[in-house]
Amino acid sequence: MKITFHNHKDSLPFQRLYGPLEGTVSSISYDSRNARKNTTFFCLRGTNCDGHLFIKGAIDNGASLIVREDEEILRHFSYQYDHITFLSVEDSKKAMGLFSSYFYHHADQTLTTVGVTGTNGKTTVTAYVRSLLNGVRMRTGSIETAGIWDHEKELNFTHTTHTTPEAPDTFMKLFLTLFKKG
Repeated sequence: MKITFHNHKDSLPFQRLYGPLEGTVSSISYDSRNARKNTTFFCLRGTNCDGHLFIKGAIDNGASLIVREDEEILRHFSYQYDHITFLSVEDSKKAMGLFSSYFYHHADQTLTTVGVTGTNGKTTVTAYVRSLLNGVRMRTGSIETAGIWDHEKELNFTHTTHTTPEAPDTFMKLFLTLFKKG
């Protein structure tokens, strides 16, 4: 996907841009090991690690767009990698969700979603509700600990976490897949 960053500030709200004003995006990742040619790499702060520590690795693997909260670090990298676009944002995780929705054609906005929360029984409730809705010919999908399902079968999506996946990993891609299936 070819993108002119200033024309898409609603999908990727940034405060400052360093580097080329236009670029190509073919994938989204917050794990530098999964970056490849034209990946947008989001630097997320975690409990044990900070994504800015992996910017060089993402670039070495082919990332062409780096999104981060720390403008000083981005400015530093932009001097070394002038062919890479660096965007400073207020909240990397929020920006990742907005951009993922845009990248996957806003499929998340066309589907009705239901969340099941609690300590115990979420997988059982989810499977039961999916079965009931499928029984009245409503096509469904579910994301649960036991797997990811459409109205017919378990889907082959790689789980990156034990519970709710991050936006670019599976969530938005899954929504687009379910939307296309009807």
